[in-house]
Amino acid sequence: MHTPLLSRIVFVYTTRLMYVCLCRAVTDTEIREAANSGTHDLEGLNDALGVGANCGSCRETAQAIIDEHLAEAISYAA
Repeated sequence: MHTPLLSRIVFVYTTRLMYVCLCRAVTDTEIREAANSGTHDLEGLNDALGVGANCGSCRETAQAIIDEHLAEAISYAA
């Protein structure tokens, strides 16, 4: 059974889901989860999720998400 389109849109909006790597269908949430698990650079993201392995257009955004996550982690630790 298919979920109605409106329900899917509401889900995406409320979870603030953003696809970062379209080639591998990787979201910002998955990148943050990888950072929580110890991935702190693009090479690690490539190994863990395949981010940046194809066209590479996601690399800058993926790195920015990792950097933001690390900055937040440091500010919480301080």
